[in-house]
Amino acid sequence: MSKQLDYYLWVEKYRPSCLKEVILPSSLRKLITNWVEVDKQIPNLILYAARPGNGKTTISKVIVNELNADSIYINASKDTGIDVLRSTIQKFAVSKSFDGRPKIVILDELGNSGVSTLQDGLRAFIEEFHKSCRFIITTNYISKIIEPLKSRCQTLDFNFSDTDTIKELTPKIAKRLVSILDNEGIGYDGPTVLKLVDIHFPDFRRMISLCQQYSKTSFNVETGKSFIDANIFKAYEVDDSFYKSLLDGKLVDCRKYLIDRSVVYDEMFRKLYDDFIPLLSNDKKSQIILLINEYMFKHQFVIDKEINFAALMIEIVSVIKGG
Repeated sequence: MSKQLDYYLWVEKYRPSCLKEVILPSSLRKLITNWVEVDKQIPNLILYAARPGNGKTTISKVIVNELNADSIYINASKDTGIDVLRSTIQKFAVSKSFDGRPKIVILDELGNSGVSTLQDGLRAFIEEFHKSCRFIITTNYISKIIEPLKSRCQTLDFNFSDTDTIKELTPKIAKRLVSILDNEGIGYDGPTVLKLVDIHFPDFRRMISLCQQYSKTSFNVETGKSFIDANIFKAYEVDDSFYKSLLDGKLVDCRKYLIDRSVVYDEMFRKLYDDFIPLLSNDKKSQIILLINEYMFKHQFVIDKEINFAALMIEIVSVIKGG
C-alpha cells in the first residue's frame, strides 16, 4: 500500500535517488560530489531553508544512497525527547555497520518545535560517536538550532535566494517539470510552466503538487488529455467573497468555500496576511497578524490541517467581534 501511494504522489514518484538527478547550484553540487566521490564520507551537516520543499530531505537521502551508508531517519519535529537519543540514536551508533559501511543519522526538521532536550543531548553524541557515525540535520528555523550544534556541523544554505542561483536553477527546474508532465502524458503551455516556476521558486515540491492537482480538474473529454494552462493560477485563488464572509463571521460559509475549492492550507496564511489584513481596522491588525503567525507555526505539526485553520478562523472572528 505504501509503495502504491508513493507512485500515486508525483512528489514521491519523481523524488531523485542519486546526485545527478538532484537540481542544485553548481557550487553546492561540486562540494557534495567531492564528499561522496572523493572523500567517501561527509562532515556533520545542517541543511537549512526558511521554506519547505527546497530539497533538504531529498539530498540527505541521496547522500545516504551515494555513500551506500547504513542510516536511520528521525522526524525530529515530533521525536524531541532524550529517549530518542538513548533508545534509537545510541543503539544505532554503537551497532556494527554492515561491511564497514558509513553510518548516518538523518534528523529531519530539527528545531521546528523549538529548542528541545534532543538538541541538548545531541551535541555530546556527535562528539562521542564521531568515529563511527555522521549526522545530517535539516531545519526551517536555523535560529532555533543551538550554537553548540552549529559549531559541530557544517551549515549549507538551501534558500537559493541570490540572483545568480535563481538564474541558474530556474531553467533546470522548468525542464524537469516539463519532463514530468511529458512522462505523465499531460499537455502544457510553456509560458505557464515558466510562470509557475517563477512564482513558487525554489519550492519544487509545491510546483509538482500543483500540476498533479490541476491535472485532475483540467481533463478534456474530447482530447482525452489534461492540460496545464494559465487557469492553474485561478484554480487556487481566493476571492473577496471569502474575506467578506470571514469579516461577517460566517464561519460555515468560509469552511464551505475552502472545501469546495480544495484549497492548500499551507498557502492560506500568506493569503490572509497579504489580502485580508488590509481590510481590517488598525486596532485589529496586530492581533490578527499574531494569530496568523501562531497558527502557521502550529500548522507544521498538526495532523488535521483543516481543523487547525478552522480554529484560526474562529479566533479571527472573535477578535473582529471584540470577544
